[in-house]
Amino acid sequence: MRAMTLPHRLAMAACCTASVAAAAVAGPIHIETTSIVQRDGSLAEDASVTLRGGRIAAIAEEAPGRAEVHLYPEGSVLSPGLIDLGSTLGVGNEHRATAGPIDPDGSVIQAFDPYDDGLAEALEAGITSLMLTPAPNGVVRGRTATVSTLSGRDPLVTEGAHLLVVGEPATDTLYGPTSRAGGLFELRTALGDAAAGRSDSVAITELVAGEREAVVVAPEADDAALALQTLFGTRMFGFTVLTLNGTLEFSMNLREYGVGNGDVGFVTGPYSLDDAPDHLAGAGGLERAGVSVALRGGTGTSPASALRTTAALATRYGMTQNAARRAITVEPARIAGVADRLGSIEEGKTADLVVFSADPLRLDARVLAVYIDGELVFGGPGEHSVTASTAQNGGSR
Repeated sequence: MRAMTLPHRLAMAACCTASVAAAAVAGPIHIETTSIVQRDGSLAEDASVTLRGGRIAAIAEEAPGRAEVHLYPEGSVLSPGLIDLGSTLGVGNEHRATAGPIDPDGSVIQAFDPYDDGLAEALEAGITSLMLTPAPNGVVRGRTATVSTLSGRDPLVTEGAHLLVVGEPATDTLYGPTSRAGGLFELRTALGDAAAGRSDSVAITELVAGEREAVVVAPEADDAALALQTLFGTRMFGFTVLTLNGTLEFSMNLREYGVGNGDVGFVTGPYSLDDAPDHLAGAGGLERAGVSVALRGGTGTSPASALRTTAALATRYGMTQNAARRAITVEPARIAGVADRLGSIEEGKTADLVVFSADPLRLDARVLAVYIDGELVFGGPGEHSVTASTAQNGGSR
């Protein structure tokens, strides 16, 4: 696989001067693994990645001069940082407060704690970004926000889609609506008023003008069907349906709603071994229906490992492996509105990367290292590392 053997790399590193060794600490990092996850979700061999200035500088076999080489063991896989959607991690319970069913201008990021202990657990599980969602206890509930899982860091916030809710979570005996039908009425009224120029909400006006997309929380398959019936025909804005129970039967009926390739995206999960087979087959059914599919692990209410468990179960019940890898990397990045910088290993993108000991779809694969903005923040190559500075001193890190 590698053009240069380990002794050759040691010899190359040993010839560097002390000044080069000092510069290597702040210079480029060259990561070598057995394979990398490509944008289409497939695994490619004979490729390695160079990081510089917090970004992916090159995808090539050779390390550039003065680079620090991080060499990982046979079988290791370099993946884009995993992204979990619909997360509540770090968002306090006080954010669940609402003054009514229509609260479009709320900000989930105001309740986010960048020091939450769960962030470190998520990062060590390979999750480098979270799309936070407002609590779905209203019909229109503000905008999502994407943050890094690097604990203690001032969050680099990317505000994303507006959150709409269809189904039981939107009901409220105190503030209303008190039923699913009432919730749909409230939603249709809010969108219709904005389309007619009668809304005083900037957020909803942006939405119906097509300036923003929406994420629609629809927990059950029936709720997702109602969302499609209510929203798809309007063509006012693009949206993704976040359904916790997108069953195989539901995916087989998508054509009844007029949904075609690329029209609507779906997010489903988390999955567990206790779930019914029809539920676990939902992601594969959505893939076969020709729609884009992302998976979620529910960080904040589920263990950080749930995202990869969901992906593994999805493949066991009919989803292709390439689609499952996309469903935890590039597809979540697109839905979260950060695909221009995250979600795939491409030159120029932010270097949020994870090294797994094996294919991340294998539950026995361990996280060997995590890079955020091109900086090694967890784990590392250990004895497999070859750097100018360590070779100069006759040892390895």
